[in-house]
Amino acid sequence: MIKRVYSCGCYGLRPFLIHAEVDVRKGVPDFDVLGGAGSYEREAAKRVRIAMKNGDYSFPKTHITVNLAPADMPKNCSAIDLALAVGIYAHMYEVPEERLEAFVLIGELSLDGRIKSCRNAISMVEFCLRETDKHILIPGENARETSLMRCERVHYANNFAEALGCVVNGVEADVWEQLDTSHKESTTLDYADIYGNQEAKNAMMVAAAGRHHSLLLGSPGCGKTMVAERLPTIMPPMSTQEMFETTGIYSAAGKLGQQGGWISQRPVVKVSPNVTLSAMTGGGRVPTPGAISLAHNGILFVDEATQISSDCLDTLREPLEQGMVNISRQNSRVVFPAGCLCVMAANPCKCGKLLDDPNMCTCSPRERGLYLRKLSGPLMDRIDLHVKMTTQPPEKMRDGSSMSSQVMREKVLAACARQEHRFGSRERFNAQMSPGEVNQYCLLDSETSKLYDMAVSKYGLSNRAYFRMLRVARTLADLDDKENIGTGHILGALSYRGISING
Repeated sequence: MIKRVYSCGCYGLRPFLIHAEVDVRKGVPDFDVLGGAGSYEREAAKRVRIAMKNGDYSFPKTHITVNLAPADMPKNCSAIDLALAVGIYAHMYEVPEERLEAFVLIGELSLDGRIKSCRNAISMVEFCLRETDKHILIPGENARETSLMRCERVHYANNFAEALGCVVNGVEADVWEQLDTSHKESTTLDYADIYGNQEAKNAMMVAAAGRHHSLLLGSPGCGKTMVAERLPTIMPPMSTQEMFETTGIYSAAGKLGQQGGWISQRPVVKVSPNVTLSAMTGGGRVPTPGAISLAHNGILFVDEATQISSDCLDTLREPLEQGMVNISRQNSRVVFPAGCLCVMAANPCKCGKLLDDPNMCTCSPRERGLYLRKLSGPLMDRIDLHVKMTTQPPEKMRDGSSMSSQVMREKVLAACARQEHRFGSRERFNAQMSPGEVNQYCLLDSETSKLYDMAVSKYGLSNRAYFRMLRVARTLADLDDKENIGTGHILGALSYRGISING
């Protein structure tokens, strides 16, 4: 007689229900796993056998065949171990079908019978609660990660014995309560530590308020990294939906760590010059999120951008425009979210002195052009704020009147409140407006419109840049608490496009 059990898999960030049929019959002792099984499931045969024996449960010396449906979905997920073990146990001890039908069983077995935490637990639990009426049994180690979705249908088990007690006898495992389920990181960073370069700090307020991608171009040591590192201190707090999305991504990447709670602070992912293409976008045999997706709802800091390969930099073009990463495989496609705020930093030339003192720059015009050529036109067209930074004179380093993160954050929060009222959502910002919304919310009077049209024609700006600068102008108006975009806001938006990458 075939025993049917349910589990859940995840391809990329897309969960799907797995229907496992377990058949145990006389024959040469063997364990076959069918239905598009990957190496994880083929290894599950040995894990399940040893785990059951070490837990003092007998294991049948017969031929075991397991079929996993749907067969066309890749199932490289060890979280199916628990379902297979329960299915075999049900064969041996005649567990009623209605008990098996009532549960989705998720968890990887260790050799001593413990149930180990699994990736994508938060996504799989949310999917099962939404798409099925079944109870979900997951590892106790995933309790913090899924605690905000805890209800009478979500159960936890720390080992195989507890799982059997829950499925067969309805006994709830004793999983400790975690009161604080979020990852919180304290920081002492403050924009008050940066003296001078007020233009760069103003640009970061615009970036944080409207989610505008930025490029900081300046000499070595002028403070580019300091400016970028302090950007999280003025960002608005994450919404519950943003925390759920970010936690799901880090769970899929296996980066929640030992604490395993929800991520409540905006992630900051720094990309170094030696980053590879797969590390930037994600991928692998079993697709996992890359740096762009790990920065979703947070900040992607691309330091020394001109030292990164052109191929890696150009992979940013689609994510910065669409907010997602597409990874294609022969028979499938994985989509990872990538709604990050990108901040790039670079020197203006190889020697780095061009902006401080052009007379001291030792680079030829050709060398300057070659140095910045990795920042391609299409990529720069997607960067709203081009910010020049210079080394500050000594007297400014002793000036104690620098604007603090608290003051800047209050202005950002006020601008975000205007956008929430405008769009009816905390997760939408000016940089994400469609062309139709730009024409609706970025109306210009005749004088301002004439000025803007003249600038667009004079500098040969693309259609993309046309809309992007209007979005920046809208954010500048929001920071000024103005309903209408004025000439000053248009001039401010134009000033942020004033960097030429052609040397």
